[in-house]
Amino acid sequence: MPEPRPESWFRRGAGALVRLVLVLACFALVAYAVDLLLLDDPSLISILIWFAGALFLHDLVLFPLYAGGDRVLALVLSALPRTRVPLVNHVRIPVLGAGLSLIMFLPGIIRQGTATAVAASGLGQEPFRERWLWLVAALFAVSFVIWLLRTLAGMLVRAVPSSPGHAQQVVEGEREQGLRDEPAADLPAREQPARKDEPDAER
Repeated sequence: MPEPRPESWFRRGAGALVRLVLVLACFALVAYAVDLLLLDDPSLISILIWFAGALFLHDLVLFPLYAGGDRVLALVLSALPRTRVPLVNHVRIPVLGAGLSLIMFLPGIIRQGTATAVAASGLGQEPFRERWLWLVAALFAVSFVIWLLRTLAGMLVRAVPSSPGHAQQVVEGEREQGLRDEPAADLPAREQPARKDEPDAER
């Protein structure tokens, strides 16, 4: 196996250095934002606790739930009759969108903090649940329409016959092959050319 050229080592090292600088810059920006906005805020400890709790909630509760749900979805769809276009991604993506939007708008959907919302905006939280349901229905409807269009496009592509020119070339090639395999009519039997699939008589 040939050894990697020095240029490849240099590119890998430069790429790793650039990524390290970008990550350090992101951490520095976060630290500056925390120092500027939250360092003197008495709710900083509560925010950090909430953030750590969200990390543990995701890794220990939410991730096993949606990973297991995705496995169950794949098993259920694999038990159904196969379709020309696989259904799994056309169900997975709307479910993912529904779950993310539920997490984002959960306080409004369950009407938590109604007094604060009314005081801040003058509007209640009653429409949140209905609008979230309409959003979920729209996600599934769009995904179904895309699946249907892909299925119809695949059926049309398979239904289109091959070009007449290609079919004519295939027929003419088969005819020429048959003529080459047939013995010549104007030659005696012993002077006929031997066919490839027949053993040589002299052998």
